[in-house]
Amino acid sequence: MKRQRDTDRTEQDTARSRYLVDRESIWRVFTGLRDQRARVTLRFEGVETEYTAGVNEVEHRRVTLDDISPPSGNALLASGRSFALTARSNGAYLYAPINKVDGAAATVQATTFVIPLPGKLLWQQRRRGPRFRLPASLRSGRARLAVTHRGHRIAGTIEDMSASGCRVNLDQQDQPFLVGEDRSDQVQIDVAGLLSIEVQIFIRHRAADPQTGLLGCGVEFTRLGAEDRRRLDQFIRTLALRDAQS
Repeated sequence: MKRQRDTDRTEQDTARSRYLVDRESIWRVFTGLRDQRARVTLRFEGVETEYTAGVNEVEHRRVTLDDISPPSGNALLASGRSFALTARSNGAYLYAPINKVDGAAATVQATTFVIPLPGKLLWQQRRRGPRFRLPASLRSGRARLAVTHRGHRIAGTIEDMSASGCRVNLDQQDQPFLVGEDRSDQVQIDVAGLLSIEVQIFIRHRAADPQTGLLGCGVEFTRLGAEDRRRLDQFIRTLALRDAQS
């Protein structure tokens, strides 16, 4: 019986983690990142700072990155230094290990950079359960997440939720303390008296709405107390039942 459980777990892990090697699939992934206005993370070997970038254009053989943050990343990219690229999309973790800017397209003053479309991309499904969109009556401001971190406090409206995380639209535009500070310990979730829990979170991805400038974040719950976990699971079951009946 144990051997069968181990086999089942291995099959599940394989289904949730695989390498994409065909160009069409990788192109679709980067097109999705562009359309979602998702930020990708750039990590240079020997450099402690993590950088983020926007996906500006996607062609079948190359990807254009822009809006590098912090701006010091522009010089690293222009120098032709290799970097690893990671991203989050629809509950999946994406990883391309070795990338380098096309030297012919880079200058010291450049702020837009072209890289070859990766030939191999690790795809890992990270979401551990279905995500449910909250009813409109709750999304109007009655489902709230509040973060307190290093003396800063910011709150936002929860759009959808799963047993492992949620998506929240923050109330304010500029949130510099969230850039490079993905982990937060003091987080309160309150859904109109239906759910009230305290959690620790990891901000998996963030993207600003180009029209409003407001920041949307994908949030993973990293730690809950036993009672808070029970309340969250009960609330998710209620959402699942409502979804099944609609």
